Amino acid sequence: MLVTSMFVAEASVAEWWQLEAIGIDDPSAKSCQTELNVKEHFFETVTRSQEGRYCVSLPWTVTSPQIPDNREVAERRLASMTAKLKSSGQYHEYQKVLDGWLMEGIIEAVKDDGG
Repeated sequence: MLVTSMFVAEASVAEWWQLEAIGIDDPSAKSCQTELNVKEHFFETVTRSQEGRYCVSLPWTVTSPQIPDNREVAERRLASMTAKLKSSGQYHEYQKVLDGWLMEGIIEAVKDDGG
């Protein structure tokens, strides 16, 4: 039998819930929200995947902010790195490495969505 325990004498429950930075809030911290019944929430949200694993949704806020896609930043980095590789004469060597990875299935080609 495997037993896992956590010693929490130095931290309060409120300190463990201070994860608002990534969109996770303590439901009891909101005065207008009713107290969350964890056992009831578990039984309402538990499902079983096709592999037979149990899945349950966590009591996180569903109104977390949208994560930016950073496409413009990635395109600028690509242009900058391409220019550096061409100026140093290493562009074709780098392309050979990428072609090898493509053939091995480590990476895959992605269609340009024009966005």
